[in-house]
Amino acid sequence: MSSLIDQLDLKFQELKVELIKDIKDEIIVELKAFIDSQSKVINGLSETIVKHESTISILQNAVEKIKNDNDILKDKLESDIDSLQQYSRRQCLRIDGAEVKQGFETPEEVVKLVQGFIKDAGVTCPDIVIDRAHRVGPVYENIEKKKMKSIIVKFNNFRIRSQFYQNRKNLKDGIRVKIDLTKRNYNLLREIMDLLSAEKFKDFYVYSDINCRIKIVDSSSKESAFINSFDDVDYFLSQH
Repeated sequence: MSSLIDQLDLKFQELKVELIKDIKDEIIVELKAFIDSQSKVINGLSETIVKHESTISILQNAVEKIKNDNDILKDKLESDIDSLQQYSRRQCLRIDGAEVKQGFETPEEVVKLVQGFIKDAGVTCPDIVIDRAHRVGPVYENIEKKKMKSIIVKFNNFRIRSQFYQNRKNLKDGIRVKIDLTKRNYNLLREIMDLLSAEKFKDFYVYSDINCRIKIVDSSSKESAFINSFDDVDYFLSQH
């Protein structure tokens, strides 16, 4: 009886091993098939991702180009608008160092004050030459603690305006006559002056001419150029 049980137990173990082997083989086959199918899905997804990445890259490049084009157009538009604003100021001059009268100051009084400055500069100026004049900017104090405020004067006659500007050195009492630059051009002029203050640029100077144009000059070669941007400055300096 014991021998029969042993034989049955042995037979059971053999069947168990065969069954496990069969199940294992089936699992391996099914698992391999599943992995193969998933690999195909993954490969398909990878190809799709690569295509989408390529499309995204193309779209990003297109967006970047549009952005750059818009920046260029924006800069050009701002430059064109500034040029128009600057051209409209060709008839104007800015006067600094003019004391503010206490109390309300009428436009007529400002015009009369400007006419006095023009006469002091040695220029004959009929009343009709001045279109208008008015105070601009904040009130400030000079070294004598007198209150000052700038004046913008617009001329009807460009020749008289030019004569007054050219004769500005005849004025006394701290009166200064300047070209009426736009904010953009004024900042550009100051930045160039700051750049040229370095020792290595001692042969160069910059100024705004009678026509409100910014001009850089190489005093050693006497060559000059009109400046519209800092890039123009870099190019001029690189050539000298």
